[in-house]
Amino acid sequence: MNNKLFELINNKKVVVVGAADYLQYKNIDNIIDTYDVVVRINRGTILIDKKGYGSRTDVLYHCLCQKTGGKLTPEIYNKYKIIVGAIPPLYPLDKDVKNSSFPNSYIHMYNSIPKYYSNKFTYVNKIDFLKLENDIGCRPYTGIITIYHLLKQKPAELYITGMTFGKGGTNSLYKKDNTIQDWINHEKNAGYPKSHDNYLIWLYTKEMIKNSETKIRLDDELKEILDFDIEKYRKRLNLHNLTDNEIYIHYLLN
Repeated sequence: MNNKLFELINNKKVVVVGAADYLQYKNIDNIIDTYDVVVRINRGTILIDKKGYGSRTDVLYHCLCQKTGGKLTPEIYNKYKIIVGAIPPLYPLDKDVKNSSFPNSYIHMYNSIPKYYSNKFTYVNKIDFLKLENDIGCRPYTGIITIYHLLKQKPAELYITGMTFGKGGTNSLYKKDNTIQDWINHEKNAGYPKSHDNYLIWLYTKEMIKNSETKIRLDDELKEILDFDIEKYRKRLNLHNLTDNEIYIHYLLN
């Protein structure tokens, strides 16, 4: 199935459509639908045919937690060409996962996948996932895993729209707790090891896109976030007592 994913993505024009709220106010449905391959993430399936989000999908990247990522339904199976597990099956006895943010394994998520999904299902390579975790320094979001993994399939072009690291919120249909503060509070209370760190993920994403050999197009909103200048922001708002990480979170919340 990994070969099928490569054949589908390789040398094609690919678009990743996120769930940012602003997409419903942009008139880019036709642009999204012209791409060879349309990719969505987790609950992004519920935004298909909603104004601004496009009308088709070929590939779904899913965290496999059906509580947070959305149910893996017969409708998703029937409509999509390939479903990708963003996190690979990690077993508790695997020596190389002891430093992962999933040290107690992830195999239980695979046990919850409907069996009929098997002929349309693949997952991110374990070595690739563990390297990504290590390079970032924390647990990556599904969206970052998606971009990272798509680039490995060597598309001719990758357009990223509707992904803003939570700044401005997500479409309310995607999730009710649609602010970055809600997510930050959730992460703090969950007590995950090496939990999502928005600042570390932002730093990594900037470098990943900068160093990519693939032609990457970003929408204006994501460009602005990746170009964010911490020092200018610190001086402008006189936030000299905050760390770079705190400055970045301050920016996301305002």
